[in-house]
Amino acid sequence: MANKDGYRMSNRQLTEKHKELLPFLADDKSDREISSTLGVNIYAFYQRIERMMDILKLAGRDELVKYAKEYVKSEEHHDE
Repeated sequence: MANKDGYRMSNRQLTEKHKELLPFLADDKSDREISSTLGVNIYAFYQRIERMMDILKLAGRDELVKYAKEYVKSEEHHDE
């Protein structure tokens, strides 16, 4: 099933560890910068990214970054 932005959502939800990556991805931070800031091994970071794309049924990193930007934008409006 696709949401209004065209993303195919799964019944499974992103974990909090996945969601903490979204603002960094939305800001176009480098992989090493994100993993270092969060204190996670770069390989663990890549595993999270792959898992997120699997859960969201996204074809690649560009789609994930687009999703992250939409997610962060919607969260900002939600907080207002």
